[in-house]
Amino acid sequence: MSREEGMKTQNSGVYVTSDTRSYASKRDANVAVGGVSYYGRLVDIIELNYSGQFTVVLFKCLWADTTSGRGIRQDVLGHTCVNFANPIHTGDREDDEPYILASEARLVFYVEDEVENGWSVVVHVKPRDLFDMGEDYEHCEVDLHPQSCMSSLPEFDVEGLRLTRDGDLEESTIERVEDCEEAAES
Repeated sequence: MSREEGMKTQNSGVYVTSDTRSYASKRDANVAVGGVSYYGRLVDIIELNYSGQFTVVLFKCLWADTTSGRGIRQDVLGHTCVNFANPIHTGDREDDEPYILASEARLVFYVEDEVENGWSVVVHVKPRDLFDMGEDYEHCEVDLHPQSCMSSLPEFDVEGLRLTRDGDLEESTIERVEDCEEAAES
């Protein structure tokens, strides 16, 4: 996008892989399901709020044509290149679907190809603060201890309990409430 030019980071590129059904020809009855890579540019962010119960964030994107050679191709070095000149799923037709769940999107950015006008090289980015913790899940048991309620604590007899330590204070500052009330009345 033009507003990202000259900036240190670009956040408008998205990538998603979707299982898509396809046929070899119109007469073919065998359905093939395969992962199709979609590359897009973020156009809008929509947050759907369902009565405060939960929210869903959608990305509206401009998608590059998935037809090989038309919108997506591999260059001689093996890099994926995209062309947004003929976008798909623009929302103009009823069956167009320009939206994806934000949780399904992967961050990419595009570097303009200096040789091929209109084409951009895709660079996949590892998001900040995302750590690969591996696939090993260690089983551990956690003992849950219920928190006590202050009203259910047992009462203790505090008669004869000293509230100061020797040498802390030069004179006693603890007085009984009754003594203070008597002094205030006189």
